[in-house]
Amino acid sequence: MGHDPRRPPHPGRTTFLPSPGILLRIAGGGDDEVLEATLKLLPAVNWGSRLSWEITEPRILFDSAYDYPYVVTAGEEQIRIDLTPGSYVVEAAYLEIPDAAYLIVVRLTPATRILRREPGPEGLEVLSVPADKAIIAAIRALVARSAPANGHRWAAIDDDILRGHKIQAIQKIRDEFGGGIHDALDLLGPRYEQLRRDRPDDFAQDPDTYWNGFCT
Repeated sequence: MGHDPRRPPHPGRTTFLPSPGILLRIAGGGDDEVLEATLKLLPAVNWGSRLSWEITEPRILFDSAYDYPYVVTAGEEQIRIDLTPGSYVVEAAYLEIPDAAYLIVVRLTPATRILRREPGPEGLEVLSVPADKAIIAAIRALVARSAPANGHRWAAIDDDILRGHKIQAIQKIRDEFGGGIHDALDLLGPRYEQLRRDRPDDFAQDPDTYWNGFCT
């Protein structure tokens, strides 16, 4: 049986481009040349295999050519990708750079979830479009979730959250991302949970007493 050139016989090199949220599995060619060519071709990629992925806890992604015991015991360097918990749209595509390389490209995009599926007439399912206010709130939350976890937009806010200065954190969230108090509260909770996972020793209060006296 002939070998399909689109499916490398061994696991390919994989890298992650955080700004567009792209995972690249590379086979053949030099990394620098391939990355440069890939970035130029990304706008024309025909994405397919669309699915939803809920991120609620740390995950391990590995090539199907490996089995799980090998992945967790191997001493190979692994890429750590910081993804804010939430819903993501996952799309994949095959990309070939003539005479250079072929790649499997996977794109992770935070989902806004502004469309709702509702029962329609005669048993049909319809998509309901929310009001402008809900759309603006969803986009604002998407911008906040997409900001790098260790980026400058969250740095001062994180300091207040870690110290237990929740009111100050809410005000800074409003200043940085816009919206009202309820919008800021919607962002404060997930950010707190993320910091509890990533920086538990930096908190001035333990989880049992952190929210004491704080009413929403």
